[in-house]
Amino acid sequence: MRAIGTMSGTSMDGVDVALIETDGMALVDRGPAASLSLAYSPNERKVLFDAVAIALDINSPECLSHPTVLEATQISTQRHAEALVRLLDRLDSPAEMVGYHGQTILHR
Repeated sequence: MRAIGTMSGTSMDGVDVALIETDGMALVDRGPAASLSLAYSPNERKVLFDAVAIALDINSPECLSHPTVLEATQISTQRHAEALVRLLDRLDSPAEMVGYHGQTILHR
């Protein structure tokens, strides 16, 4: 099985995406052309860090509808999609599955 995973964490430096081939129990193979990183721009990083500040200040689900948090969601989603498309363009055949968890803005 060919699987693609994306990652973006609290460092908010960008998005990493990689393809692996697996038997479901262990990593079988990954090639050098099967991964890439896309950095967030300085402005995108600012929005993401502003979303963290909002999440810290608003200790309820209402922070999810704050305009800055919504903008951060859009930025993260677009960057992940761009990374996936770029990786898929490099591959000779598609993956059977993609794992995408979004951007972590706060651990509680």
